[in-house]
Amino acid sequence: RGRQYETYFKTMVHSVVPTIVGDSVVEGWTLLDKNDRVIVRTDWLIVSGSGAAHPRWRAAFKSEPPIIEAAKLIGNEELNHAIELIGSIDARPVQVAMMAFDTSSISDNTSIISTP
Repeated sequence: RGRQYETYFKTMVHSVVPTIVGDSVVEGWTLLDKNDRVIVRTDWLIVSGSGAAHPRWRAAFKSEPPIIEAAKLIGNEELNHAIELIGSIDARPVQVAMMAFDTSSISDNTSIISTP
């Protein structure tokens, strides 16, 4: 509450670089774009999807998955195991088309419902 947050929409993260101190202790993160320019430096990194840690990234973006590359620098067994599990997830791209209709102006909206 009361904090200001910055957003970086339409900005592809190409590299995730951990700031490592001591014995594999991560103190922060630097996110880089495809030209290795700094997008942001931060203390915490929350990854909300599997894409940046999944091998299919290579086929889609012709580069190594950023979280896999970061994990190599960190050398943490739990993180490496999590990445292995993520890599074993099989996925097939799916497209979904959704439609919504405002039927409030139709007196008998059952006439627009189609049944098999």
